[in-house]
Amino acid sequence: MNYSGEPSGPQSPLAYRLALLQEAFPEAFLDGQLDVALIADLAGTEEATASEEPVGFSWPGRTAALHSLRQKPASALAPTASVVGAACHVFVTGDNYEVMKLLQPAYGGAVKMAFLDPPYNNGQDEVYVDDFDDAWTRYSEHEAAVDDGRRSPALASSGGRGRHSRWLTMMLPRLYVTRNLLSEDGVAFVAIDDHEVHRLRLLMDEVFGPENFVCNLVWEKRYSPAPDAKDVGYVHENILCYRKSASFGASLLPMSEAQRSRYQNPDNDPRGPWKSADYTCRFTADERPNLYYPISHPQTGQEVWPKRSRVWACTKEEHERQKAEGRLWWGLDGSNSVPARKAYLSEIRQGRMPSTLLRHTDVGHTDDAAKEIRRFFPDLRYSGKPVALIRQLMQIAGVTHGDVVLDPFARTGTTAEAVIAERLSTGSSARFLLIGLPEPVGGAGPSRTLPEVALARAQSCLTAGGEPAGRLRAFRQRRGIFLPALPQTATEEAQDHLFEGVRYIDRTATDESLAVNIALADGIPLDAVVEAHSLSGGSQAYVFGGELAVCVATSLTSFAVDALSALTVHRIICLEESFTGQDELLMNTRLRMKERWISFETL
Repeated sequence: MNYSGEPSGPQSPLAYRLALLQEAFPEAFLDGQLDVALIADLAGTEEATASEEPVGFSWPGRTAALHSLRQKPASALAPTASVVGAACHVFVTGDNYEVMKLLQPAYGGAVKMAFLDPPYNNGQDEVYVDDFDDAWTRYSEHEAAVDDGRRSPALASSGGRGRHSRWLTMMLPRLYVTRNLLSEDGVAFVAIDDHEVHRLRLLMDEVFGPENFVCNLVWEKRYSPAPDAKDVGYVHENILCYRKSASFGASLLPMSEAQRSRYQNPDNDPRGPWKSADYTCRFTADERPNLYYPISHPQTGQEVWPKRSRVWACTKEEHERQKAEGRLWWGLDGSNSVPARKAYLSEIRQGRMPSTLLRHTDVGHTDDAAKEIRRFFPDLRYSGKPVALIRQLMQIAGVTHGDVVLDPFARTGTTAEAVIAERLSTGSSARFLLIGLPEPVGGAGPSRTLPEVALARAQSCLTAGGEPAGRLRAFRQRRGIFLPALPQTATEEAQDHLFEGVRYIDRTATDESLAVNIALADGIPLDAVVEAHSLSGGSQAYVFGGELAVCVATSLTSFAVDALSALTVHRIICLEESFTGQDELLMNTRLRMKERWISFETL
């Protein structure tokens, strides 16, 4: 925690509070100075912020996008198959803004790397236009249009007037929620071309804070200019890299075979392969007199002095230690005039420094990406990102065992294949969390939309890698389950419940779907192990991750409560309506759970 308005070290109470504020709102600090108006815009009431836009980067729709961050999601998730069992990866079909809002309780601060490949707004694609006042209706209309083969009312061409405003309004809240999901040492990569990279940089400065800009990676997406290129051949795209905080540090990339081949073992050293390193350094004898001394040649016994303009690289004491440990190399026959130091492969931090230039020879190009997707769908003409590119970003991000990789613009599922390939290659247990907006695509056979393509691709990769298909859980966005108000079609019974103070629940959802959404809102990730336990009277309880039991039965008996209390969990959640007319049973249940040190809650 640091506030640049004061030097590091003990802080005044004011500096400490400003540091907390800077952690929560890095976009409100520029060069260490707090923009109070922007804090009011982000955290104040609508009446206080709607009167004027803050000074700075602004566009029509910005205020509405910021205000939407205060709104709860209007949707829920419905599993496409039973979630009972163990899982690892998650795919959600839906609007990524609504879905990421739903994910915050479980995945907030848990995502190691986010890769975003949004529409580039170059006049050749479409932008999703939110309805912040009625997000579910907008998405349901979009989904219905895609199912019917009609043009979606939620998609707007990225050409014409207002296209930059529409794009920025779409991106701003999605970047905010992405940042919320990142871990403190997490990092976000956002792909973009030159049409919007300058605006995206300003936008990400606002959301992440300019001090958290890491670099602009330039991906060589073509090996040569297109034959119909005008003026200058366009062969690159940009990938902006922003960290969540200073806790992130880029990791080294794996060593290439060429780099490894430089380490050999001509003298059969038991410490393994090594390469020779210079035994002198750039300082002069006048600058470092303690490094200017004679050493003894092992064959002739003569004194060997370094040049006065370039002295030894270590002290006399360190030289004697390296000599005793056999770390000096005087040549294969021992006749070299000066020694070299052995640099052992086993003792170095192995790897190569990442570069801002991502060459197609290292990470692939668009033709590679097209060929990769055609392995699964031979007639699909779609060029996205190559698998090797995402794998290298994962390596730079330091994705390792158990880490979550988020891709909210899943498209054809390249990130899923990259995570699976990295698991197979390195033994990593990284997990992917993908979100895909239903968009029609041709040439994919029975898979009519991009999420269907991505799911089929991911499942094929899992099967090829020897993992069961059940390791991937799939969900679809649906209408919110806990309705804030009764629909016009509500039954008289539901209306009676409303007057009794019982919240109306959309019973078109299955018990399993209800339980999943309750657990997600309680902070349980979607890939947690799920067990189903039968209770008396036909009711069922779902246990998530061995710690939370959820029972959504409409009515419970004392026998069912006995079975619930016998579960080896720390917390239990039931519905308030399960105890309608059974006040004594509810009171006894609370007492019984307390005696067993189980946290009990009703909704």
